[in-house]
Amino acid sequence: QNTSDDDEDLDLDEIFSDSDSTYDEKSVPKNKKSKQRDFTFNTGALREIVAAALQARAWILYTSSPYDKSFWESLRNPWYIALTLIGLVPTVGIIWWILLFALHNKRDEYQL
Repeated sequence: QNTSDDDEDLDLDEIFSDSDSTYDEKSVPKNKKSKQRDFTFNTGALREIVAAALQARAWILYTSSPYDKSFWESLRNPWYIALTLIGLVPTVGIIWWILLFALHNKRDEYQL
């Protein structure tokens, strides 16, 4: 089959005309050959969610085991005490330590 590139290529400006909008029939070109989604995806919101999750991960890991503070300096931080006490609760503690293990970067040998 002889197909031209103009028929298969979609203009991204037409599809993603408004990044905050949901499905809009006018913004999606009518092309029977293309398989496209029926909605536009807001990648800015996804990036904000991922950034917030990474910041929460960094805060939990640093607060529970800071690299630049001694044990006695960590005891002065009330969040360190709170996170440590979570680990001492019988049922929740098991889940907490599994979560901490899952948050560590396994490829970084200094975090193991």
